[in-house]
Amino acid sequence: MTVFDPQSVPTGSISEFLHWYDLTTEWAEDRDYDSTAGTAEVLLPWYEAMRAQFPPHTDGAEETTRYIIGSSCIYARFAESSADAALSAAAERARAHGLGVYVSGSGEVVLADGSVLT
Repeated sequence: MTVFDPQSVPTGSISEFLHWYDLTTEWAEDRDYDSTAGTAEVLLPWYEAMRAQFPPHTDGAEETTRYIIGSSCIYARFAESSADAALSAAAERARAHGLGVYVSGSGEVVLADGSVLT
């Protein structure tokens, strides 16, 4: 799943968003993707709360929780054993913090106001 700052991401249509997403997830920014330095401030409370409840760790391919921190979005991959709870908590926190959510392959982007791009 990816949470994003809706103020800095194109959300006029699903095609605009997906174009941005494809470019962004090439992870070509000149930055450390494990650091929050240079990340939109609006994303940080979400990240800190998620990281506290679902800390990053590696324990085999299926039990890996990882965060990739960009300037306008954070990609989160949760361990299979906690994925359902983590995705639910992540989406709820995103709404509370005014963030948008995209689950890769879902075909829909949920904006902070609850509207959906499809």
